Amino acid sequence: MEGIKVIMAALAGVFLAAVLKSVKSEMTMLVAAGVSVLILFYILSGLSVIVEQLKMLQGYIGISGKYIGILVKMIGISYMTQLAADICRDNGQTAVAGQLEVFCKITIAALGMPVVLTLFEVVTKCIG
Repeated sequence: MEGIKVIMAALAGVFLAAVLKSVKSEMTMLVAAGVSVLILFYILSGLSVIVEQLKMLQGYIGISGKYIGILVKMIGISYMTQLAADICRDNGQTAVAGQLEVFCKITIAALGMPVVLTLFEVVTKCIG
């Protein structure tokens, strides 16, 4: 049921932006940003459920809590970058959107390095 609410809010925002575009085109960006923030709140409520499940999984398999934190940060960075890049593209700033996406990829690679290093340590111990 939450999914339908989110879809309806998004469609209402798109239709409102389409109406406002002919009257005040600068208002369309504000409508898009407002709808995006509303959807973000729904995403955050769903993310809390995922974090709870990850914590349960962590207890079962005994992985470090820092890896769960890294995963949540990666998801957050990906979502926020996609949102910002889409808003940039909607406003004709494709170069800025592209640079945001490159920044996101580099940031996620840097965040993931401890996980990769730990994986190599485990593989090395198993082999050697």
